[in-house]
Amino acid sequence: MAFARQTDVDAVASQSEVKRLLDLDTTPWYKRPNLRKLYCTLIPAALGCEMTSGYDGSILNGLQAVEPWLTYFNNPKGAILGVITAAFGKANGEVDRSVELHLAKGIPIYSIGAVVALPIVPYVNDRVGRKHSITIGSAIIVVGAILQTAAVNLAMFLVARIVLGLGIPFCIGGASQLIAELTFPRHSAVLNGLFNESWYLGAIIAAGLTFIWWVPESPRWLVSRDRSDEAFDILVKYHAEGDRNSALVQAEFAEIQQTVRAELESSKRRWVELLQTPGNRKRTFIAACVGLFSQWSGNGL
Repeated sequence: MAFARQTDVDAVASQSEVKRLLDLDTTPWYKRPNLRKLYCTLIPAALGCEMTSGYDGSILNGLQAVEPWLTYFNNPKGAILGVITAAFGKANGEVDRSVELHLAKGIPIYSIGAVVALPIVPYVNDRVGRKHSITIGSAIIVVGAILQTAAVNLAMFLVARIVLGLGIPFCIGGASQLIAELTFPRHSAVLNGLFNESWYLGAIIAAGLTFIWWVPESPRWLVSRDRSDEAFDILVKYHAEGDRNSALVQAEFAEIQQTVRAELESSKRRWVELLQTPGNRKRTFIAACVGLFSQWSGNGL
């Protein structure tokens, strides 16, 4: 407990130092060559993950109004047309009445894939890194897209939707953390806020996801994997333009190290502790509702 309290004190002190140094730093991002280069690759690559999700959701809704698509899948109607959900059809593309009733319950097949993948995404994210998590998710999505394109009946199309759903959480989980942990401290709030909003730009610049190969790894993840030298070099290059004596980078690096130490200490706790006390149950419920309700809007319905 003493270690935890000391860590909290150190973290607050470090954050205050970072804020003070940021207030003294008046150089805009576009006058920093390395930071400018980072943003030119990070923004389209990371935001492109959410754009891809938006592109998929919008184009699927549009396809249901295209006559050739409807004809190809034997004119699905009612709940099947409106939801495209978790069930398999007959070989000729028709769907049993029992299946249609199941579809009417409103369980989207795309979301089933995402729910299945969700429990393992954090572990993969921490194990292989944010960049490779995006790569894994993108590879799964490519497989799903190929299956969806090659679908010869509704059943194959629905299986492809499950595969697509499996890949999306890896991309979004890795991209959101990469933005939070790699951007210049002053810009983190803005870019994180733009992440969800970029869903609406999916049909325009989803191809920006290819820039992920030029984006460096998250400094925070590198520290958590005992690769502190690499993490420090990234901070020096992009947040201080090569100045290894930068007070801001020193403070950022100290903050990251303290946070990782605190998380390693708290990682020894069990998941059941989220529900053991009234306060924890309330916080868990609120956190779950925020994520759930944010998806129960617009094209998510």
